Amino acid sequence: MAKRQVSTDNRRLLLVFAALVVLTTVVYWRTFGHDFISHDDEQYVTANQHF
Repeated sequence: MAKRQVSTDNRRLLLVFAALVVLTTVVYWRTFGHDFISHDDEQYVTANQHF
């Protein structure tokens, strides 16, 4: 009986994982074709002496 419980838990975990992957893909789908924007990279990254 314990073996069946583990199998059910694994299926549930796999289902939650798959749902999160699908949900994340749906939410960010429109941004896949966008170019990288570097508005403040120079100020905060390349010219930052603390970074």
